[in-house]
Amino acid sequence: YPPTPSSALTPVLDETAYTQPALFAIEYALYELWRSWGIEPAAVIGHSVGEYVAATVAGALSLEDGLKLIVQRGQLMQSLPQNGAMAAVFAPESQVREAIQGFDAQIAIAGINSPNNTVISGKHEIIQKVTTHLQAQGIEVRNLKVSHAFHSPLIEPILDSLEQAASQISYQPLKIPLISNLTGQMLQPGETLNARYWRNHAREPVQFMAGVNTLLDEGLNIFLEISAKPTLSRLGRQCQQEKDAIWLSSLTTQQEDWQSLLNTLSTLYLQGVEINWRGFDQDYSRSLLSLPTYPFQRQRYWIELVNTTTTNGKDMVVNGNVAKTETDVVVRDSRREEIIGTLQTLVASLLQVSPTDVNIHAPFLEMGADSIVMVEAVQKIERTYGLKIALRQLFEELATLEALAIYLDERLPASGVRGQVLGDREKDNS
Repeated sequence: YPPTPSSALTPVLDETAYTQPALFAIEYALYELWRSWGIEPAAVIGHSVGEYVAATVAGALSLEDGLKLIVQRGQLMQSLPQNGAMAAVFAPESQVREAIQGFDAQIAIAGINSPNNTVISGKHEIIQKVTTHLQAQGIEVRNLKVSHAFHSPLIEPILDSLEQAASQISYQPLKIPLISNLTGQMLQPGETLNARYWRNHAREPVQFMAGVNTLLDEGLNIFLEISAKPTLSRLGRQCQQEKDAIWLSSLTTQQEDWQSLLNTLSTLYLQGVEINWRGFDQDYSRSLLSLPTYPFQRQRYWIELVNTTTTNGKDMVVNGNVAKTETDVVVRDSRREEIIGTLQTLVASLLQVSPTDVNIHAPFLEMGADSIVMVEAVQKIERTYGLKIALRQLFEELATLEALAIYLDERLPASGVRGQVLGDREKDNS
């Protein structure tokens, strides 16, 4: 994504006839880039349009057929009336199903993304009615920016044409496991897809949470997202529950593209993934340089800091100088500063940036945090500090890290906090 969206290009890319092929192109290009660096998947999972790329990577479709099919799908979707809407409901599937009872012919569940992230899709006025009802119950809802109501009854008029287009494609046996959006289960190497599969795929809900749990149950614990934004990796973290997994993204709006790619590559290397360094370096010319033959002449320039504190008023040594009493010592590590440091680390891990890049005075939304990030932040804060925070508060009175730190500091007990905070920080960084 460009830093500032072009007014000339944005309307075109918002049309699903262009959006779907564009998503396919960037995701497949990222796959080829990672593959040139030696990163090969053990299994693949997509999300809605992303499964077309996953199927191509898994060998079920050739690149040509994958592109042909996604272009036809996008054109068929574009031909539908734009009278639909979609919304993410931050509640379990069972609670959402209860809320949409009686509207089966007009709206449907479009995706089960995590334990508390369920997407609904259908006619605009019915979606608005249901979301208003849910919000009245205190459930957070976020309207999605879409052109059509995907995975809903409104898609049914083009299903016959989509199946006919898909029947013209040549399907090959899978070479690596593919997680199906239809079932959340693993399709094994040797199995093949067909036109009926893609028909059902367009209409039925995306079983993303079930798919992630299938991969976790298989013992896979390193997930690399190949897309323009780290949306799925954030959802994946919410699915894993007690299992420990590493979630990495290719691109993020918080960093330059190459910095984001290199950060992820370094993490893969540290996790023991074998990198093809020749492939990584193949686009750059290198020259040998003559270096001195004698050893480095090492000298230390670190400033030794000695900090001690007492509670009896005796003399103390601070940075090598003797202070008369403890009142002369400036205590730097106050509890609020410690909370700010912990929150910076927490937010940085969610946004995939360095803690030093987290501005404690900037609103979370301006730093790139979306509703998915906010939900995960609330969960981590509750686990770390034992305090309940409403998601709404992070959009309103607690919209900055500094305001959140003050709020926590004022409500935490006077003792027993430091060990709890540090323990969770260590866990988050493990």
